[in-house]
Formats: sequence, structure tokens, C-alpha cells
Amino acid sequence: MNDFTRQERDGSEPCERSFRDPKSEYQIVCERVGNLESLTFHEVHGAETSLQKNEVTIEIAAAGLNFKDIAISTGLIPGNERLLGFEGAGTITQSRSASYTIGQRVLFTRPGALSNRVAVDADLVHPIPYWMSFEQASTLGAVFPTALYSLFDLGQVRKGQRVLIHSAAGGLGIACIQLCQSIGAEVYATVGNQEKRKFLTNSFGIEPSRIFSSRSIAFAAELAKFTNNEGVDVIANSLTGDLLEGSWNCIRDGGTMIELGKRDINERNFLPMEPFSRMSWRGMHPPFTTSTKTTDASRLLKQTFELLAKGSIKPIAPMKVFPLTEVTAGFRYMRDGKHMVLPFIPPHDYANQTIRSDPRFEVFVFATTSRILSSVASKTVIRNVEAEGCKIHLVKGDVIVKEDVERAFKSADVPVGGVIQGAMAVRGKLYQALKAEDYHYAAACKIRGTWNLHSVALESNLGLDFFSLLSSTSGVAGQSGQANYVAANAFLDAFAIYRQRLGLRANSIALGPMWDVGYMSRNKGDLPQTNVSTFTTIGEALFHKIIEYSILQQTDPINPASSTHLITGMAIPLQESSTLRSDARFAALFGATAGDPAQGTKGASKELETFKLLSSSQAGEYEILAALVELVGRQLGTILQLNEPMEAAIAPSNYGMESLAAVELRNWVRMELQADVTILEILNASSLVALCEKVWGKLQR
Repeated sequence: MNDFTRQERDGSEPCERSFRDPKSEYQIVCERVGNLESLTFHEVHGAETSLQKNEVTIEIAAAGLNFKDIAISTGLIPGNERLLGFEGAGTITQSRSASYTIGQRVLFTRPGALSNRVAVDADLVHPIPYWMSFEQASTLGAVFPTALYSLFDLGQVRKGQRVLIHSAAGGLGIACIQLCQSIGAEVYATVGNQEKRKFLTNSFGIEPSRIFSSRSIAFAAELAKFTNNEGVDVIANSLTGDLLEGSWNCIRDGGTMIELGKRDINERNFLPMEPFSRMSWRGMHPPFTTSTKTTDASRLLKQTFELLAKGSIKPIAPMKVFPLTEVTAGFRYMRDGKHMVLPFIPPHDYANQTIRSDPRFEVFVFATTSRILSSVASKTVIRNVEAEGCKIHLVKGDVIVKEDVERAFKSADVPVGGVIQGAMAVRGKLYQALKAEDYHYAAACKIRGTWNLHSVALESNLGLDFFSLLSSTSGVAGQSGQANYVAANAFLDAFAIYRQRLGLRANSIALGPMWDVGYMSRNKGDLPQTNVSTFTTIGEALFHKIIEYSILQQTDPINPASSTHLITGMAIPLQESSTLRSDARFAALFGATAGDPAQGTKGASKELETFKLLSSSQAGEYEILAALVELVGRQLGTILQLNEPMEAAIAPSNYGMESLAAVELRNWVRMELQADVTILEILNASSLVALCEKVWGKLQR
């Protein structure tokens, strides 16, 4: 356990590898976001990867560093710290594209450019002329397409318009200046110090009076004075906080602000609404960071080189070059704002480098429909998993069909090392209305599917490192109206025990409710609210940890006696209003001491004790009924998650009572009051009093 935690915190032990090893792929990753000392190379592929159609492999000679890489590595904005670098240049070593041949010099744009080699869609690649160095080429792939997209696609900049460019001495700022000057737009700029101000004047002829400080909101008043309070037509903004609002006030009527940064967006900051009536705001998402905009990126790369051929633009200069061995120094140089232009880290060094060797995995994803495989969310997950050094195989099939499972196992380039069984299907119905086909619809993918995965692994003589089953807390605590789903999860819990008794690895995860991703997040309106007195929701980040510890329980169990089952999502300690209060299995979770496991149930319901005392005494019927109304009303409030007490004269259905909640109330009445009311009697009750009269009448029989 200590070794696992230490490796998780500090990373695996580094080892020396040749950076130009033709059979391995290495990437710079930030192992601990916020600490630039943790920047190191990780091995992400241990063998030469096969290319998809229209892809090429590029051995990188120079890679560009952008401020976004710094922002991600320091935790300033969210992002994938394992896919650093967005542009680079090098030589093609493999090609499945009719447009490119082996040995061709090219630049490319793609997340993960700080690597020794990358596989890239040919549409995101462009040849570089003979006179251009790799270092120069690596200044073109991201900043110029981004500047073109921002200024012309979003901002519609035209000749004669005024454009304010913030942080203008950076790579993106310089690209914006060149493009604006190429069409005759008036350029205004902000920079961080006097040295950068001189650089813009000497390099691009911008008058000093048009260059302002990006360190103070005073630039807004100075710009207004210079433009006779008219402002500018377009702003390429990268400032944040008060400076963002200051920029917002610099736009003239009909103008546009292009937001190049992400910090204020991610932090959900705000802008005054009044200016929106006369101007617009556009958020810029780089066209090369999502596969849905490959055509945009290809168009913009082509446009960049057309402008380059005309002499309208030129590669970013001067450059600050850092060798491979000084990666952290390069990041710090940009972080401290010392650069006037883009610093670069060209991996020319062929010597052995200290690299962390990660385990290599091939991941097989089963899906029953192509829609699942092609969804935006799925594509995002696939990109993130591939960034971890995994090779993804998408297999269309059904885990219920054994032949499909066999086909998936046989299609693997390497032996399957582990299984995560996450298949699920839901068809909620009351038990009385449940048909055999309904039961098998929800149960088959978990029961038959798990048997198929288990059997095929055995028949293939695979000693799996892990066999994790995504079960549910419903298999432990039950769930109204989901008998089929509950039974299937109970099977998974038992199957993990069965596999371990065979000497095989297995662990069943009783997952609590997940509300940010997955089935529940997509069907919130069709599902009952989470009972906060019993369960607590699970986020995606916590889910990843749960999977890690499920695998750990199989490879190095903390406690072998409990290694088959991992229960999550229980609100510990359970509240006294929890529906599990009467279940003896959960008594210890109500804050009871080890010496008195029953203490959690003592004094659980004063209303119940009062009612039982009155009903067994000589109290009048009015007093007994009033106590029953108080008792049932409190229980209904718990079931329906009401913030206010129920009105006795109002029908329960008016509070959102539906069949599943009625099932829960019926079960409670049976257990606590020993009265048998039907679901229809609960749903059709004209008032809470009428319902309690029905219950009291049955108790008297």
C-alpha cells in the first residue's frame, strides 16, 4: 500500500533510455501539476505503433512551447498535463497518406508535441521549404492558425480597423501583429515591460504612443484618450480579472472582443451586461485541439503558407532555444514572463535521457452501437486514455454474445491483461409488473456478459492481472422498482467471490450514484433524487481512484478477507432518517461504538415510539390518528426529500409522489407498522389524513 501511494505521488522510478529509440515513444509530462520540477519524460509506447489511414509518423526535431503549456502545468487552467506542446517540426518516418513520403520535412500541429515522435493526421501536417529550419517551422504550426482563426474567422478584421493586441510580444501576439499589418489594420498593443515595448517598435514599426502597459488598468484610459474616446474595433484579449473588464470598455460600437485565454472562462468570471447591446464577445477555441475541426486546421495551415510565400508574414523571431536537458528551465523562462517571443525545446540530443518507464496497455472498448463509439464524450475519453500511453481498440459487439467476446480477445496485438466489466442496462418496473423479458433485459449484460468474459479468458489461458466488476450499492442496499438491476449487481458481488475461490483475481465495486458522468448524469429527470441521508454522490475523479484501488485490491490487497468487494458512495455516518435504519446489517454505520453495534438504532424515531405507545394505550382515536399523520408525514418527507413538512389535508401525489416512492413507503409501513397497504391506495389517497385513516383501519383488523 505504501509503495503504491508513493508511486502515485512521486511517479515510477526513472531509468535511462535512448531518446531516439525507434521502438519507443516518449513524451514530456508534468507528474504533479503545480510543480515544474516534476516535468519528465514518460515512455508511452513500448513498440512502434501502427498507423491509421491518412496518418504519418514524424520524428520531431523541434517543438514549440506555448503559454498554455505553462498554464496547464502550473494548474492555472485545467488541461491534460500529459499532452504538452501543440506544434513542432521534423521528418516523416512512416506514412499512410498519399500526400506525404518518408523523409519529407514537415511541420505539424497536435497536442503532445513535446515528444520524440508522434502519429498525426496528415491534414494537420504541412511541408516546409528547404530554406526554413526546423526551429523556424515550429513557430508556425499553432500561433498563426490560431491568430488567423481569431482575427478573421471570429473577429472579421478588415483594412483600416483598429485592433488592440494584448501581450503582443509573445508568439501569438507577434502573429496577430503580422497579420493585421498585412491587411492594413491599425495595431495597438500592450506589453509587460519597457524592453518589450522597444522590441515592438524596432521590429514592427509600432509607434510607442500606441503601446501600453498590460500590468495596469491605466491602459484603458490611455487608449481612450489616443482614439478620442472611440475605442477599437477588435480586441485580441489574454488579460484577466479587472484588466479584462478594462479591455471590455475599450471596444467601440459594433466591435468584437476575441477571448484568447481560458482562465476567466474556467473560473466563471463575469462581464458587465450593458455593452453587449452594442458589441459582441467571442470565445476562441483553437481549431487544432479537437478532431471535429480538422478541416479548419488544415485550411488555416494552408493559408499560413500562402501568406508566407507572399512575404506577408515570416517565422517568429528571435527565438530562445533550450536543449532537451533543460526542459524545466524552458518552462520557467516562459512562466516568469522573460520571453519576448516563443521559447523552443528542440529534442536534438541523441544521448540517453532519464525517462520514466510506464506500463504499456492496450485497451479494448466494447460498444453495442457505433453511436456510442462516435460520441463527442467518447472521443474525448479516447484521446485522454491514449495520452496515458494506451492503445485503444474499438470493438463493436455485444458482451452477451460469446462469439463477440472471443473476437475481441483474438483481435488483441498483445495478450489481454485485465478486464473492467462495466456493462449495464436499466428497465425499472414494479416487481408485480416485471415480466421475464424485463428481468433478462437488465440482468443479461451483467450475468451472461460476465460469464462470457470469464470463460473466454480461461479458454485463452490468460492469467488476468485484474477482473474488476462495476456493480452498484443497490446490490447491497436494494433499490425500489429495480429488482432486475439489483439482482444482476448481487450476482457480480457473488461472482467476485467465486473467481477468487478458483484462485483467480476479481473485485466487485459497489458504485454509489455518479452525477457528473455516465447514465445518471444523462437521465437525471427520469431518476429519483439521491437519498442524501444514505448515499453520497461520486465524481469522475473519485471514480478513477476507485478503479485504481479496485485493481490494487487484486494485486496487493490491503485485507485479503475483504478483497472481493469494494463498497462506495455510502454517507458515513448514516443519518437517523436513512431508510437503512431498520436494517441490522448497517447498524454500525449510524455512529455506533464498537462495543454497542445496536446503538445507532436507539431513539431513531420518536414519532414511531409515540405512535406505538398511544396505540397500545387507552388513548382516543383522534390522538392516535394525529400521531400516525405526524409519523407517516415525516417518513414521506424523507422519501420525497421535502424541505418543509407535508400538509395533512393535501394529497401525497401533489408532492411528486410516484410509483417508486410509493413502493418505498409501502415497504416501510409493512416493516414498521405491520400494515399491508397497496401502492394504488397510496397513490390515490386524497390527503395524508385519508392515507393514514386507511393504514389505521388495517391495523385494527
